[in-house]
Amino acid sequence: MDAKTMLGEIESAIEETFDPHKRHQEKTRAESRRNVYKKALKEVETVGGSEQMHALGVWIQNQIRYHQRLPSGREVRKRGAEMCRSNGHRVSTGSWLGA
Repeated sequence: MDAKTMLGEIESAIEETFDPHKRHQEKTRAESRRNVYKKALKEVETVGGSEQMHALGVWIQNQIRYHQRLPSGREVRKRGAEMCRSNGHRVSTGSWLGA
């Protein structure tokens, strides 16, 4: 699964989770976060591989479905860096993902 497919699954989670009115609000917010999610997924895939990218995408979906909220870009970057590090991959604190 690639980052584009994972983004589609994240968008599906938004549609499944929120009622029509709130869905519109969250989709508007998601549009602004979409680039951050996409960049984080690609960075995690580059650093940690496709399994880590998939795990991050699932985490984002779970935040949407079970907590009914969109995780912030900072939360996604932090979680992605933690996932990579916990699997033995180095993420510099000076990198975009580790910031």
